[in-house]
Amino acid sequence: MKKQHLLLKIAVTTVFFLFAPCANAQSYRYIDEAGNIIFVDSISEIPSRYRYQVIPPTPVPVMDQKTRAKHNKMVEKRRREVEAKKVKEQRTKEQQKRQLEREKKARERLEERERKAAEREKSRGQKK
Repeated sequence: MKKQHLLLKIAVTTVFFLFAPCANAQSYRYIDEAGNIIFVDSISEIPSRYRYQVIPPTPVPVMDQKTRAKHNKMVEKRRREVEAKKVKEQRTKEQQKRQLEREKKARERLEERERKAAEREKSRGQKK
């Protein structure tokens, strides 16, 4: 009986020490555009377009349906916010580009008027 008890203690201690290093490891996960769940050891390994959804993986047991739904809503909300920000930035860039084009055309029209006015003055000076 004591021998079995001792063997059990040794087995439990061995299992504990085998898995102890794994407990300290930090890993991250994200979901790519194909819906695959990707696990990595460092946040720097995650492409920047997925970093908004990074959370350390949840320990076992896995999230229940209610928690999973809440998490998915949070991730989707953040994705929409990031997308809206990109759209807003794109619109701002397009507006700036259109404004620069309008200013360029206005300068060209002004230069053309000035050139024509100078030609008229020159032709009036030659007629006298």
